[in-house]
Amino acid sequence: MRWLVPAAVALALGAASASASRSTALACLTGELRATVGLKHVGKALAVTVDVRNIGNRCRFQTVGAAVHGGLTRELVWRKRGTAVVIPRGRTVRLHLTWRNWCKAGPAQVILLLRSRDKQFGLPFFPPPACTTRAEKTRVAVGSPALVPR
Repeated sequence: MRWLVPAAVALALGAASASASRSTALACLTGELRATVGLKHVGKALAVTVDVRNIGNRCRFQTVGAAVHGGLTRELVWRKRGTAVVIPRGRTVRLHLTWRNWCKAGPAQVILLLRSRDKQFGLPFFPPPACTTRAEKTRVAVGSPALVPR
């Protein structure tokens, strides 16, 4: 009888730590992520669908902001923490962003700021939106990622 209590405690602790390890994941490394983008012009804005595929180990993906890099300048254009999503190996998360009013010459790149060791994840280059007014700064809004169903 004396061994029943320690055995029950050990079983409970083992089950708790196993479920805890299943629910936690390390932050994604950008070298293990592959992004593809889909573009759609909506009025004077650019609606962008971003699919991020994890080719590495199971990891946690969370955005904390966005920046636009154009030429020699880099502008922080959005600062808000998105929902953390665990991406299993081989799976994809999807997020949507809207970009408005780019008045600088030349190409530009949207960079997602991540809660990870790598800190940033550059998206593939795509044509920026049109310049609507030089009086306003460029604006980017980023939605929270969601796991794409199989």
